Amino acid sequence: MSTNYFHIGILVADLDAAIPKFSKLFGVVFNPPSVMRAPIEWHGQKLDMDIRVTYSKEPPYIELIEGQSEGYYAISQGEGIHHIGLWVPEYGTVEWNERFGDMEIESLLFSPTGVGNAKTSPGCLCGVRLELVDEGSRAALERWVNGGASSLAVE
Repeated sequence: MSTNYFHIGILVADLDAAIPKFSKLFGVVFNPPSVMRAPIEWHGQKLDMDIRVTYSKEPPYIELIEGQSEGYYAISQGEGIHHIGLWVPEYGTVEWNERFGDMEIESLLFSPTGVGNAKTSPGCLCGVRLELVDEGSRAALERWVNGGASSLAVE
């Protein structure tokens, strides 16, 4: 598997109901759900969202995201694949711009040090969003995915 692949994000209506379904069908174990603080810019609007999520404990990672009433993770989009996450160079660098600079960015998620990831518009890749996650945050995010502490989690 490519070392650039991080996860697939799936939007679900009810996280607690989805976990046992995905566990059974995929034969994976999920971490307990947590709420992640997400300072996000979406359509030029800065939002501070709390997102309820869980990740499978082993790669290939599956992220289940509980849909919200409105906004970037609105359940009105329908349940299903929301994005594919990739590890990429730091946002805005020459390498990043050469690979992804011509793609329409739908949202930015901010980290304490800058842009933590960017999500492309679904129209850029056959209806699939890409979540372009800064490789520099890999160790901290993998620690969190594997059940460790994170500055992003609020519960």
